[in-house]
Amino acid sequence: MRGLPGPRFALRKALTTLQTASFMAFRVLVTDDVDPEGVALLLAEPELQIDEVPTLPRDELLRRISDYDAIVGRSATRISSELLHAATKLKVV
Repeated sequence: MRGLPGPRFALRKALTTLQTASFMAFRVLVTDDVDPEGVALLLAEPELQIDEVPTLPRDELLRRISDYDAIVGRSATRISSELLHAATKLKVV
């Protein structure tokens, strides 16, 4: 049985999605102690502005998410319908 794609695949796919959307800089929120190797892949891309933060409390995440085009995290950050509604610029999860 084949497993799910690894984090490198997911990060590369997210980056490709962002790159095809436009040629401007994209803000990416990285949370939940994502592996440093994955963060390094994102930081290597000049068209991305990466904000790496620890797991945010729900209310703070809801306040901040509207500024971001993408969010990269692990299971500690719940992607709820309320979060998606507040994320007016979000293109990639």
